Amino acid sequence: MRVRLAACLVLVACGPGTEGTFRGGSGSWGQQGDDGLNVVQQTTPGAWPDCEDGQGCWEDYLELPELLAHCARPTTEEALLQQFQDVDDHVVPVYEEELHPSRLKQQLVDALNNGCLLDGMDERLLTVSVLEREEAESYERFDLLFEDPLVGRFTGILIQPWGDPPSEDGFPAVVGIHGHRGYAEDFLTTYNGQLFPGRGYTMLMLDMRADRADEIENDVSWALLLEGFTLIGMRGYETMLANKYLRWLDNVDESAIGLMGHSGGSSASNVTIRVDWSYSAYASDWVQEYWNDGCGATTYQCIMDEMAPSLHPYHELVNDFETSEAPILAVEYDSATTDDGIQAILDFFDEALL
Repeated sequence: MRVRLAACLVLVACGPGTEGTFRGGSGSWGQQGDDGLNVVQQTTPGAWPDCEDGQGCWEDYLELPELLAHCARPTTEEALLQQFQDVDDHVVPVYEEELHPSRLKQQLVDALNNGCLLDGMDERLLTVSVLEREEAESYERFDLLFEDPLVGRFTGILIQPWGDPPSEDGFPAVVGIHGHRGYAEDFLTTYNGQLFPGRGYTMLMLDMRADRADEIENDVSWALLLEGFTLIGMRGYETMLANKYLRWLDNVDESAIGLMGHSGGSSASNVTIRVDWSYSAYASDWVQEYWNDGCGATTYQCIMDEMAPSLHPYHELVNDFETSEAPILAVEYDSATTDDGIQAILDFFDEALL
């Protein structure tokens, strides 16, 4: 069976690895249940990772090529530069003819070289640590640390409505992915994630790593591209792990999980919604050609996660939201920061998920 959010009513009363009283019920820490979701949750108050420098544990990404050496597609800097130049010279064909959703999914997974990440994802251990708990008028807040054996450590904020779910299936939920130079905290406040519990939603907002459009993002992007992986593919995988975690919680309706992106978070999530069909609806405020060396430096000397030459040929198909399996709401940039904009987004999720 699945278990409820493993957060004690009095957080400090529960030590690591202990049993605790769950809001709305009781039980012990869970691992792999009947649904095959391998999650372990523990309470570790204040145990923030020692890599918190405003960019998260980005160095964990650098271990991925060795961990997945059997899936790597190594290339040279010269060959990669030639790929960049070919896109700039418009000699790389861009696919325009519509593909069946399952075919597009397959090709996107291959373009990102994410197959080894996705194989066995539900069965692979995901460790979630509850670091802090706070109470607000309309929700409980939990600061979480996620640890995955392949992509390492990243943080997020979970907020859940007070009271019991509207049905035995649980609360509907939405995952929020911020843009460059943002944080989960921004999604909570500036982008109005805090309004979702008042409408009956659980909301999970992730912190993206190496996303400051700076030297670190450039270095991580290059390191992964040279081994045949992409940083934007890592962001998509982490968004899928967020979905896995929500499906594991027994007070979340696994058939009613939505996704919401902003800016660079939309760039990544526009692809994620095509690959992870366990998301049932999506709101996006940005599209991307997956071609962005916009760090402000000499061409190709400062690239961003959106610089993905293998993904670029599919950008028109990805950005044609009418062909998605899940409904997609395209909104103006920064719409979620306005009263009318966030109301339209909430109404969309109500129609799609409730």
